[in-house]
Order: sequence, then C-alpha cells, then structure tokens
Amino acid sequence: MEKNMVCDIYSGVCKPSDANKVETINLNTNSAKQTLYYVTDPMCSHCWAFEPTLNKLLVQYGHLFNFQMVMGGLLEEWGDGPIDPVNGIFKPADVTPHWQEVGQYSRMPIDGTIMELDPVQSSYPASRIYKAIQHLDSPTAAIKFIRLVRESLFVFNQNISDEHILKSLLQQFYKNETTVRVEDILALSNSDKGKKLLLEDFDLIHK
Repeated sequence: MEKNMVCDIYSGVCKPSDANKVETINLNTNSAKQTLYYVTDPMCSHCWAFEPTLNKLLVQYGHLFNFQMVMGGLLEEWGDGPIDPVNGIFKPADVTPHWQEVGQYSRMPIDGTIMELDPVQSSYPASRIYKAIQHLDSPTAAIKFIRLVRESLFVFNQNISDEHILKSLLQQFYKNETTVRVEDILALSNSDKGKKLLLEDFDLIHK
C-alpha cells in the first residue's frame, strides 16, 4: 500500500490518513450525472463490511450517477517491512484480529483465521481477474465476481491468492455461461495486457 488508510469502523468509509475530510456526493436529480469511483480491493475487510450499504446505495440511487469500481492494490506481496502500520499490521497473522474486529462491529461474517493458517499472499491475482472479466464480459459481471471472491475469503476461509481457488471460483461463477470462457479470462489476467489493465486502475487513483 502506498498510503496508510484510516477506516471508520462504524460507517466503513476509508480515507488516506493525511486526508482531512471525506467528500460527499450531491444526489440532486436535476444535476448532470457524475461518476462515482469506488476504490476497493478483494481482501479489504471494510469493503466487505460496507457491501450491504453499497448495494442499497446502488439500488436506491444508482440511476443518479455512473458507478465505477476501481481496484486499489491493497497487497502486492508480503515483505520485510510493515504493510499497514496504522492498523498494526506487520505480518499476515496480524490481519486476523483486525478482520474479526471489523466483523464484530459491522455484523458481517468474517472468520479471518485463514491469515494464520494459509495466508493470502497477494490481492493482485484476484484484482487482475476482475479487470479481465470487466474487459471480456462486463463491469456488472466483474463486480458480482468480486462479491463471490470476498465471500470465499471472509466467510469460507479460502486463500484467494491460490490460482486453483481462483479458477474454481471462476468455474462456479460461469457454470451456466456459454459465451465467456474461463480459460480466456485466466489467460488475460496472467498476461502483460492483464497487468496493464490493473495498472490503469492504479493510475486512475493517483490522477
């Protein structure tokens, strides 16, 4: 992570620790449609906790703005230094109590022990698959897939950095689909083009 994030455990809203305020959206129906950029990550616990609120927002007010989900690149890999010192995360096992605290306050199911037993090594593989689905299928399908990935991680304790787990989730997601091939999505996500698609999201964040 390039910036330390501070998250309000009650609202689920996250912001850089050096930011003074969170911007609000004007939902005046007389104004021109604006684009709402939602920066997230497959292994963001606060994003999982915020999901019911986000879904309600999109159902009730989605017609007033254009919604675009953007991957934020939460964890490229574990290194020797701290990943998120603001939240006390220096190693994978430190994630478990943090996630469980988020689950307790949000009442969203989070087990979290996967980070002690078989830690997720990176959120980038799932993020690249998101971009591949967005490119080969649709943004709506990509958003639904991220929901499935988060459910697998937080509820069912599956390691979403494992390529076999990700392939299984894709097969589950596209089990009744005949026009989109799982192999094509995986091939794109692992290609240089797939990496470039993800970098485009990172560039968008820093504009």
